[in-house]
Amino acid sequence: MRTHKFIIHMLALWMVGTGTVLACSVPVFRYALERWQSDNYAVVVFHKGALSDENRKLLASMAPDPLVSPQVANIELKTVDLENNPEKEALEFWKRMKAETKADASKTPWMMVFYPKSTGNPTPIWSGPLSEKNTEVVVDSPKRRELARRLLKGDSTVWLLLESGNKAKDEAASKKLTARIAALEKELKLPDIKQEDIAAGLLNIEESQLKLKFSALRVSRKDAVEAVFIKMLLASEADLKDLDEPMVFPVYGRGRFMPPMVGKGITDENITHDAEFLTGPCSCQIKRQNPGTDLLSAVNWESLIQPQINIDRELPPLIGIAAGNPEKPLKPGTVVVKPIVTKDPLFNKPI
Repeated sequence: MRTHKFIIHMLALWMVGTGTVLACSVPVFRYALERWQSDNYAVVVFHKGALSDENRKLLASMAPDPLVSPQVANIELKTVDLENNPEKEALEFWKRMKAETKADASKTPWMMVFYPKSTGNPTPIWSGPLSEKNTEVVVDSPKRRELARRLLKGDSTVWLLLESGNKAKDEAASKKLTARIAALEKELKLPDIKQEDIAAGLLNIEESQLKLKFSALRVSRKDAVEAVFIKMLLASEADLKDLDEPMVFPVYGRGRFMPPMVGKGITDENITHDAEFLTGPCSCQIKRQNPGTDLLSAVNWESLIQPQINIDRELPPLIGIAAGNPEKPLKPGTVVVKPIVTKDPLFNKPI
């Protein structure tokens, strides 16, 4: 496993070297929340013969209409009927995965979950029979929902501590993490937002509403409800699943997690390095040239991230038409904030 800081540093050098950097003054965490749509995970369902109505309903529940549902997962569904002349590549893939994961589609359809294509990671995250319980835990879980809540309510970064199971190590990592992020909240400063970036619509809230706030969230590896979520984190790098160490994943934007700090790599220096990057100006607006992997979650981000800022500019009066507004005209560049209240079930659903 390469060191955490090395990975982030090399990504930064590559971004500069590409010559495609588009800089703006909006902090990375806020730009990612407003602008970067989550990449789709692939959910492949292998089955023999026609799917039953019940199975079709289960698949439909995983990918509802985003126009009417507040909880829409970032997935692409694909079904493969093993008895209806499947593509050669699909059949060979099934045979290989069947051997590796002990998959069995003879009695019930079998699901396999894969990372987005953009990651270049072909490792299956999870596999299991198609069932109501499994369709739910694949796309949603209490910890993922809590992550979404915090990010949508304004946390700059949620520092996810994946416990090792060793109490002493986990408590030491938690103590170091919580102390450091508390100090960084006071030490770090957000960049000044350029007026041209506001005029260009790169920030959808009033600058005074932009806050620097960190929080920590612990996840036990023994939590069965979070099993798919945990595998999603550990399969992001080849050797993570073999390490019995606490891990810290900084999560930002729409649930995008950065490469983890592991064990002795959970240091003040590494925490500060990530915090400075995430709260600093977005030096590159191209998502794929920034570190991280999107989480699979059942959140309709677009419906919850709504513009709350309008820019009213003074225009010259039309000739021959009297002014219709007796109020004093606004000065050019005046910012008008319109509060928006959401009643989305995401915030009402109990955990």
